[in-house]
Amino acid sequence: SDQYAVAIGDQAGQGGMGYGAVAMGYEAGYGAANYSVALGYGAGWGDGPSLGAYQLALGAYAGELSTSGSQNTAVGYGAYAANTGTATGSHNTAVGNAALIDNTSGSYNTGIGDSARSVQKSRTADERSG
Repeated sequence: SDQYAVAIGDQAGQGGMGYGAVAMGYEAGYGAANYSVALGYGAGWGDGPSLGAYQLALGAYAGELSTSGSQNTAVGYGAYAANTGTATGSHNTAVGNAALIDNTSGSYNTGIGDSARSVQKSRTADERSG
């Protein structure tokens, strides 16, 4: 829809951007969905519509290939990036270099620190509340 979307940088926001999305940096926010923010070289980049709705990707390659998940936060170089396949989980928080990298389908995970909690699974509601 590209309404109220902002793209700054070479190829930022390519593939279209959702309502209120922001992309800043080379290839940042490729196909960013509604209310997503991608700041940094390749942040939120993907091979097609990428960076699901309500996501925050700050740092080079943060949230890369995070395609259909929502409400994820990625801060740091390669945080919550999918080196293999695509990341489709939701409600994840990754802070630090490569935190939650290759967490391709897990949801409700938190990784803080260098390479913290890589390759995670979804947790049940009981595991989240306990």
